[in-house]
Order: sequence, then structure tokens, then C-alpha cells
Amino acid sequence: MFYGVLLLVVGTVLMIYIPDLYNAIVNIAGSNAQPGLEVVNIVLQVIRSSFMPVGAALIGAAVVIQTLANPGHSDQDRAEPQV
Repeated sequence: MFYGVLLLVVGTVLMIYIPDLYNAIVNIAGSNAQPGLEVVNIVLQVIRSSFMPVGAALIGAAVVIQTLANPGHSDQDRAEPQV
């Protein structure tokens, strides 16, 4: 669950700050670096759009695993005792 929450937080921060980061890179690189900046833009967009869904999926998986691993809710506890 820790990694899911971490990815959600990092994904949220990246959603906010990646456009500023990209603009800073563009200002530093200049206009001659446009083909390379397109590759950087694609990589940043993939990172930006994947962290939050992956984090949410990890949190969901952690909840399901914890629910299924809980020993207090097994079918054997609810079964009738055998004589």
C-alpha cells in the first residue's frame, strides 16, 4: 500500500509541475533542440499519465490482498463443527 500511496502523491506533484519543468527545459535548450524536446515531452507525458492510475491500482490490490488474507473471515470458521 505504501508504494501505491507514494505513486499517487508523486503523480499528483508531477501533474502540477511537469509543464513548468518542460518549459524550463525548453528555455534552457533553445529553439534548435526541438526534435529532442519532443522526445522529452513524450516521456514526461507517459510518466505524468501513468503514475496516478498505477498508484490507484496498487492501493486497490493491497486492499483486496489484506481482505483475503484476514484469518478472521475464513470459511472454516463459519462451518458447523463436526462431531
